[in-house]
Amino acid sequence: MKTLYENLLSSQALLDFFGLKDKDEAPKELFFVLDRIKMRNFKAGEKIIQEGDKADSLYIIDKGQADVISESSGGIIIGQLKEKDFFGEVALLTGKTRTATVVAKTDMVTFQLFREDVDQVIKNYPHIIGTLFQKLYERLKVSYLSLEERNEQLQKMSKIRTELASLFSSVVLMITCYTFILGLLNNDLLIQYLPEQSSYFFSRIIEVSTLVLVFRIVRNSSLSWKDFGLNTIGAKKSIIESLVISSIIIGIMCLVKYALIINYPDKFPEKQIIEWKYFDYTYVTYLVVAPLQEFITRGVVQSTLQRLLVGRHKIFMSILITSFLFGSLHVFYSLYLGLAAIITSWFWGWMYYRHQNLIGASISHFLIGNMAGLLGLWLVF
Repeated sequence: MKTLYENLLSSQALLDFFGLKDKDEAPKELFFVLDRIKMRNFKAGEKIIQEGDKADSLYIIDKGQADVISESSGGIIIGQLKEKDFFGEVALLTGKTRTATVVAKTDMVTFQLFREDVDQVIKNYPHIIGTLFQKLYERLKVSYLSLEERNEQLQKMSKIRTELASLFSSVVLMITCYTFILGLLNNDLLIQYLPEQSSYFFSRIIEVSTLVLVFRIVRNSSLSWKDFGLNTIGAKKSIIESLVISSIIIGIMCLVKYALIINYPDKFPEKQIIEWKYFDYTYVTYLVVAPLQEFITRGVVQSTLQRLLVGRHKIFMSILITSFLFGSLHVFYSLYLGLAAIITSWFWGWMYYRHQNLIGASISHFLIGNMAGLLGLWLVF
């Protein structure tokens, strides 16, 4: 029997559980507990306790690791246990059912102490329960601090989501107004009374107004401009990728223009791929307009959706929604231009997601947008 006690007290897990530094310090009444402890071995993947079951024992881990799983939350892992940890004490002491499932992550060696034995020990040696309550207190203290930290994170995330929802709603409202106003400005009844380029100037006014609105919301929030793509992280890679993709798309556009010249010679009597007669001040101002539009669509709308949406396809959906919003801003010119804007917006959305800065997308937008104008595709479609 002495050998059995020595073997049990050679376990660091048991020594720690009973608050002992050396086996010689063990009080005599502790051996009454040791008589009732049973050694249990579990294979990796084996379920040790089941959530909702009646609690009849606690376990002390001598060797191995285990996962703590919340079945009521969809089977997610909410914690991990290792050597010297113990579990099952809360349900055992309170009489409640198991609050979680514990599954062996590796092969395990544990010590099991049953409730009826604990009750008998407490009855004969009441002060023994002090050890259990001390351990329980330490466990609850750690859990409380962890929950408090998690609660602060959740409150911060909730605040950010509220700010993002407000920002998204405001920007979408501005985009909707933008579409309706430009639609009215291109109405045949009104266009004859409006000065030339009125649509262009109204577009810029609305974009600047949106920028002012966004600036006020971001300034009064816990967000920063970096959260909306205004940074230079990975700028070199973004620029190189932008130039390569833009060159490919521009090459395709030139081939389309060449095919149009061959198949529709009446519409293109000058037989030129690039027509510089279309060049005016708007091509220069596009240096500002393209980044501004990218900031509103990619930086604000897409970034916001990436944070608001949940699920496996949230990135795909954020790019999809942003692309259709961007395309809708061009539909009032023509349906074909709107479709082209949706397609190019996919490239820019993907590029922005990859690099999380607006540099590459803005450069590509500027190059492709201006080239479409110089090729005369804006007028054709």
